[in-house]
Amino acid sequence: MGDKAEEKAKSWEVTGLALTAFGVQFSVFSNSLMKTINTVPVLQAMQVRFLIQWCFTASAGLCLQRRGHQVHLLGKPETRVLLLGRAAFFATAILSLWTALRMMPVGDATTIVYLYPVICGLLANRFLAESLGWQFWAQAATCCVGVLLVTGLGFSGAGEGSYDTGAALALVAAFGFASTNCCVRALKDVQTIEIQLFTDSLMAFVAMPCTLLLTGNAMDWTGWHSGVLLRLAGATMFGLTALLIVILGHQLAPASKATLFTYLEVPSAFLVQMLAFGEVPGPQKACGAALILAAGLHRFLAEAAKAPAAASKVDARPLLTTEDEKEEQTHLDVHAKLPDQAVGV
Repeated sequence: MGDKAEEKAKSWEVTGLALTAFGVQFSVFSNSLMKTINTVPVLQAMQVRFLIQWCFTASAGLCLQRRGHQVHLLGKPETRVLLLGRAAFFATAILSLWTALRMMPVGDATTIVYLYPVICGLLANRFLAESLGWQFWAQAATCCVGVLLVTGLGFSGAGEGSYDTGAALALVAAFGFASTNCCVRALKDVQTIEIQLFTDSLMAFVAMPCTLLLTGNAMDWTGWHSGVLLRLAGATMFGLTALLIVILGHQLAPASKATLFTYLEVPSAFLVQMLAFGEVPGPQKACGAALILAAGLHRFLAEAAKAPAAASKVDARPLLTTEDEKEEQTHLDVHAKLPDQAVGV
């Protein structure tokens, strides 16, 4: 019975890693569309984006409720602290990143923020009791080198007041994204749509309106027109798709493993940059992207190879009787319920 449960858990873990790698590709398209929206304040764009996301996630949650799915629109009482933590960390990460980008070069900010998978692994080891093998450190080191190559190795402007503030904010963003992923892993029993709906509600009706008021961006909306709204709607749909898939991936796989696969966004971003914007990366950046891609692919293949090994152990055992199957069902963990969550996405 234990072998079968282990094999099932391993299979879902590999699926989670694949979903994480797949989900971040939608984030590339979302960011590319957001790059073209430069006629309105960033904070206003974020406010509208989260309102659109809330309309979708709230509607999806209500529809799933009417179809008989156990969806709690405000989360279960026992999970609300973690849901609030996830939403707060996500909001802090997004706002810190966008502010940092105004104070320092985008390459420098990206390098610092993409330290968050390593931070996530350390947090998962400390608070979620996830073990960190040599594969984690090998992939983390390779990806860090790749990110440094992609962003140009050195940091320009270090020592200036605004740069130091931006670097500190980028570190806050990295910690925020890492904490967000750990919260998702701790919420593995919660429906995927519930997690995103709670975050969208907090961002759309609390975090962003307060930020707009504090920064003086709440009154002048004259820069908006139909073209901006259409592009923002497209970016929102891509971004929401990425978030839901990555959330599910982190529910299926350990945070210390799944978060490393978010690095695969970097080479995809350069591919879209080349095809959509005509900006061809140089040899150094191409080498960095190749390192990241190779590290992620090697780790995924290594994890996937463990599932057949576990399955072979199960095949060698005698077939379970009906009573055995019923008894074993009580021991299966959350992964046995995840197909229902996939329907919710």
